[in-house]
This record gives sequence, C-alpha cells and structure tokens, in this order.
Amino acid sequence: MGSDPDRDRKLYNLYWEVTEDVPHEGQQTKHPDFDEWVAWGLNDPSVIPDAYFIAMHGEKYIGLRELGTYLDSDVLLGSLLGVRREYRGRGIGLALQLRGIAYAREHGFRLLKTCTAVQNAPMQALFSKLGYRRDPEWQQCQKDLH
Repeated sequence: MGSDPDRDRKLYNLYWEVTEDVPHEGQQTKHPDFDEWVAWGLNDPSVIPDAYFIAMHGEKYIGLRELGTYLDSDVLLGSLLGVRREYRGRGIGLALQLRGIAYAREHGFRLLKTCTAVQNAPMQALFSKLGYRRDPEWQQCQKDLH
C-alpha cells in the first residue's frame, strides 16, 4: 500500500466512515481536516505503522484495525476497529482483531488492551468471543460543563 499515492486519503475516508457508526455519548465532533488527521492519526509516535491493519477488497479499503503503544511499553493498545457497513457480517472485523492478537504475540507484548462503548453490542460480543475480560482499572468519566 506504500506505493499507492492515495493511500492516506483512502485511510482518512475509511476512518471517518467507520467512525460514524461507533457509538458515543453526546454529539459527534467535526472531522478534522486531512492534514490534521494525518498528524495525529498516522504520524503520532504512539502509532505503530506495521500494526495498522487494513482489509481490502480489490483496491477498496474496507476495514481497519489500529494498534499502538506508549514508548518503551509492553502493552499494546487497540484503537479503532471498523468495517464498512456493506462488508459487515463477513468475519472481517474478527480477522482484523485476530491479526492484531497475532501481532502482539509475535512482538512480545505482555498485554493487549482495547475498549468499546457499552452500547456497541457487536464489538462487546467479538471481544468476549476472543477471551477479553473487563479491566477494572479503567473507568471513563465525564463532567458536563453546560
């Protein structure tokens, strides 16, 4: 994919398409422009380029799994996992998740952490199927200011 001059733009479009379907609280935020997204979505030091997995159908980018870590950490952090609507239900998300688990093992990570909204039943089911357990040390908090 490195030879595809439109790769980053295709990833940007895929990222925001699948993000639209991720359950979240409140209103969705406005998408950053392309260059901003490349800066934090692809070029942030926590992003591991060879652990940014893309599922393709022909030349079309249809799914993604982002993995990253903090510097000098033995914990791999799962970020966005998503598949375009028209390709869901075919095991693509499962395949991407399994590839991420294999990557973690191959590279000696001690732990693979990921999260999803409690409303995201399909993702909760996928994580349960793969043996993930709830992590009691993480709690998401929010303070409404308006």
